[in-house]
Amino acid sequence: MGEDLEVRIPLKGRPVPNVTWRRADRNISSDPKYNIHNTESSTVLIIPKVSRDDSGKYHLEIENGVGEPKTITVSVKVLDTPSSCQRLVVKNVSRGKATLSWEPPLIDGGSAITNYIIEKRDSTKKSYSNVTTECSNTTYKIEGLSEEICYFFRVSAENENGVGDPCETVDPVRATETPDYVISNKARDEKEWTKGQSDYSQVGPVTVQEIIIPPEADLIDYPGNEVSVRIGQTVNIELPYKGKPKPVTQWLKDDIPLKESEQVRLRLTENKAALTIRNVRKDNAGKYTLTLDNKISKNSFNIQVITLGPPSSPIGPIKFDEIKAQGIIISWNEPNDDGGGEITCYSVEKRETSQAAWKMVCSSVVRTTFKIPNLIKGTEYQFRVRAENKYGVSEALPSEAVVAQHQYKPPGPPGRPVVYNVTSDGMTIQWEAPGYDGGSPITGYHVEKKDRNSLLWTKVNTTAISGREYRIIGLIEGLEYQFKVFAQNNAGMSPASETSKHTLAISPVDRLTSPEIDIDASFKQTHIVKNGGTVTLHIPFKGKPPPLATWTKADGEIGVMADINTTETSSTLTIESCTRYDAGKYTLSLENNSGRKSITFTVKVLDTPGPPGPLTFKDVTRGALTLMWDAPLNDGGARIQHYVIEKREASRLSWQEVSIKCSRQILRVTNLAIGVPYLFRVMAENQFGLGEAYEMSEAIIATEEPAPPKRLDIIDTSNSTATLAWLKPEHDVFKSLFLVPTFDLFSSCTKD
Repeated sequence: MGEDLEVRIPLKGRPVPNVTWRRADRNISSDPKYNIHNTESSTVLIIPKVSRDDSGKYHLEIENGVGEPKTITVSVKVLDTPSSCQRLVVKNVSRGKATLSWEPPLIDGGSAITNYIIEKRDSTKKSYSNVTTECSNTTYKIEGLSEEICYFFRVSAENENGVGDPCETVDPVRATETPDYVISNKARDEKEWTKGQSDYSQVGPVTVQEIIIPPEADLIDYPGNEVSVRIGQTVNIELPYKGKPKPVTQWLKDDIPLKESEQVRLRLTENKAALTIRNVRKDNAGKYTLTLDNKISKNSFNIQVITLGPPSSPIGPIKFDEIKAQGIIISWNEPNDDGGGEITCYSVEKRETSQAAWKMVCSSVVRTTFKIPNLIKGTEYQFRVRAENKYGVSEALPSEAVVAQHQYKPPGPPGRPVVYNVTSDGMTIQWEAPGYDGGSPITGYHVEKKDRNSLLWTKVNTTAISGREYRIIGLIEGLEYQFKVFAQNNAGMSPASETSKHTLAISPVDRLTSPEIDIDASFKQTHIVKNGGTVTLHIPFKGKPPPLATWTKADGEIGVMADINTTETSSTLTIESCTRYDAGKYTLSLENNSGRKSITFTVKVLDTPGPPGPLTFKDVTRGALTLMWDAPLNDGGARIQHYVIEKREASRLSWQEVSIKCSRQILRVTNLAIGVPYLFRVMAENQFGLGEAYEMSEAIIATEEPAPPKRLDIIDTSNSTATLAWLKPEHDVFKSLFLVPTFDLFSSCTKD
C-alpha cells in the first residue's frame, strides 16, 4: 500500500500488436491515474501509490489483424487494511440491550478478516468508547446500555495489516422496552383507517398469539433450480425467503457447510439470502443448499451451479498407432470434462525436439485419431493435442518424443537349441523361431559353438541358415560342446538364444541311454483352450535306441480329432476342434530297452458344461414333487452359474420352462396336473452358455396315494408265524409311463 506497482508483460507479433489495458469492462488507457508504456516487445502498466481500491483483475488485450486477438488477465492484490463494513443495522432493541448486525467489507485488504471492533457514543458527545475489540462474527449483542441515552454505534474490520475504516449508524438508538403505540380504527364497511379518533372502549381479555409461517424460499428466478456461469465470471444467487419466527439461514455446498472467503461472500437481509462467488473456478460447480430453520420447521432449497468453460485436456497418453518415415498416426481419448459444451474439434501441433517453436498441423480434427503427414525421415518429433468447445480451448496433452522412421527392430532370441544325432565328429541341432520378429521377417539364423574347456565362442556357419535345423561337423571326439543361435532380420541381429546342454562328441555305436524328456521349467503343465480351438503338446525327448512313445488319456480314450506325430526325437499330440470331452489329463509314456519315462499334462477346455447327474425325487404329493440332481462331472472350465429345469407331458413333444435361474441342485415343482405323466430335464449354465441336458428316460406321475396291493395270500403258518404274499399295485407314487413287469413280494410277519 502506498507504493508504485509496475506490471511488465513481454509480447511479440508481426506487425507490432496494438495494446489495450482494461479494468473490468473499462478501458484505462486514457485514465490519468494509470501510466502505460508500450514498445515492440513489451507493455508496462504503472499504478502509482496503490491502495486497496486498486485490487482486482486487469485485462491486457493485444491484436495485430493476424489471427485472433489474445487476452491475458493479471490479478492485483494490495495488502492494506479492510474497507468499511456494509449495511450496519440495530435490531432486537430492548431495555438496556441492542443487537448490531452488519456485512463484511467488500475489500478485505488482501488478507482474511480476523476481528471486528465495536464502539458506541452518546449522541450528545463526539468521542466513541470501545464496546469490544474481539468480535469474530458479523453480529454482536450489546448490554448495559442506559435507557435515558440515545446512542450511535460503529464497527471496524481488522486484518493482519491493521484496522479498516469504520461503518457508523445513521440515527441514534435508545435502548428501551416502552414502545409508543398508535391505535387506528374503522367501521366494518369503511375502507379508510382513522388514526387516534375512536372513543375509548375496553375489549378483553385478549390473547395475542404470534403468527406461525413455515420457512420458504422463492426459486422462481432459477428455472429447473439451476444456474450456469462462465469460468472466471461472478455468479450471484439471491433467494427471497419468509418465515415466522424469522428463520436462521445456512448455506451448504454438496451437503457441507459453506464458509465465507475472499472468493465466496454471503449476505443476509430481512427477506433475502444471497450467495456471491467471484472469479468462478471449475471446482465451484456443484449443489448449493440454503437451509431455513425457525425451530418450528426446517426446510432446504437446492440450486445446482453449472460452470461453463473450456474442456479439460484430452485423456492420454497419446498413442502412436503407426510410425513411418514420412507420417505418423496418433490417437487419444476424449476429455473427462467437456466444460459444459459439446467438443467441437481438436487441434494437433508438432515440433522438432531440437526446436522450441510449435507448428499447427490441423486445427479442425473431428475424431480422436489423426495422421500427421510430411515428416522428415530420421527426425525426432513431439506432438500435442488440445480439445475445443464453444467456450474455449483446453490445456495441451503432449506426447512422448518419437523418431519418424520405420519401426523395424531386431528380433527376439530364438528357442534353446536341442542337440541330437550325435557322432564322434558331428552333431545336429534344431531350435524354435523367435516369439517376436521385430516387425520384419526373419531372414536367417547364425550358430556359434564352444567346447567346455574354451572361453571363446566360434561362429559355425559362413552364410545365413534359412531353416531351423543345422548339422555341425568337424568336432573333436571326446570333447563336450555347447551351441547358441542368433536370428537376423532387416534391422539386425537378435540376442543369443539360451545355450544348449553340454553334449559329448562320441560314436553312437552300442551306446544305450534310457528315455529322457527334454523340456525346461517354462513348459506349461496345464494348457487352456477355448471350445473349437486347437491344443498342441510338443514334447522333445531322447534315448538310445529311440524310445517308443505312447499317448494315453486318464478316464477315457483320446478323441478322434486328435493327431499324434512321433519322430525319433519328439512326439506331438494335436487336438483340433476341442470340446469339453477333450479336457482331462494326458500322459506321454516313453520306453526303450534301457528304461521308461512318462510325463502328464492337463488340458482344460473352456466350453459349456456337460450334463448334470441323474435326477431323483422326494416329497411327492398330489400335483407337486421335489427334484434333485448332481452337478456335471465337466463344468466346461468355468463355475456353474445356475441350472435350467424344463418339463413336458409324456404325450407331448414340446418342453416348458420350470425354472431358468435355479442356483441350487434341488427344486420344488408345483402345479402339476393330477394323473398326468411328466418327463423332466436339467441343464447347467456357465459363462460360456447353456450345457447339455440330462433328460429322464421314464415319466413320473405326482399323486398322493398308491393303489392297494393285489391278491393277498397266506403261504405258510406255524405256531407263532405266518408268511404272506401279495402282488405289486398297478401304480405307486413313482409310477413309470412304461410299466415294469409285476412280481411277487414276500414278507414274514411274526406275532409276539
